[in-house]
Amino acid sequence: MRKIAIGFVVTGAAVSLFVGACSSGPKSSSTRVAASGASTKVSIVPPAHTGNSVVYVAATARSDPRAPAVATFLTRRYTDINERNFDDYWKMYTPTFRATFDPKQVAAGYRSTEIFDIHLTELGTSADGRVAATVAFTSTQDAADAPNGQSCTHWTVGFFLRTVGGAYLIDKAPSSYHAKHAAC
Repeated sequence: MRKIAIGFVVTGAAVSLFVGACSSGPKSSSTRVAASGASTKVSIVPPAHTGNSVVYVAATARSDPRAPAVATFLTRRYTDINERNFDDYWKMYTPTFRATFDPKQVAAGYRSTEIFDIHLTELGTSADGRVAATVAFTSTQDAADAPNGQSCTHWTVGFFLRTVGGAYLIDKAPSSYHAKHAAC
């Protein structure tokens, strides 16, 4: 993704506009700007990764270098759920964790679910070295498919991601972990 930085340089009574293209990586760029007949070097530093049109990366997670890859991974997961693409959805779990689920039961449980307002709120590392990602989102669903018969639910969930073959996969959470949810 390319970002454009726009700013103004004010020197005395002269104001000059500068426009610079920035990559989404950690690099910065600079450009020369004319100000009152003199040339001034201005550094342009791209903003931290803020997510995409599906997953917003909160300020608390932005500075983590894993944020862009985790946001992309979560985008795939939630898009798979919303589009009922369970063939791909299952590929996002470690084989041992995947074996603990009944695919038909999970697909039935998500049959009416729509997930939106997804925020990656925290990134860390678990005691065993896995990426620990905290995600908040809202889901709407038929009451029969929801906890406590809720047709709208606010969730805060944690994912414990293992890197396998250079890609993140969802792994089993510690036994002490429990997702949180409340009615909208």
